[in-house]
Amino acid sequence: MAKKIDIGLDLHGQDALDFFEYMEHPTYTPAAHECMKAALALPGRKTE
Repeated sequence: MAKKIDIGLDLHGQDALDFFEYMEHPTYTPAAHECMKAALALPGRKTE
């Protein structure tokens, strides 16, 4: 039988610190911001 694959983000050390810093202070273009807003508004979006 196939082994289950866990899906998720697994960051350690500086990568984890950089990720949390980015989440606190994201740096993306206005076009990317509009794209994210559109993606979040899609029906059927999973929140977990």
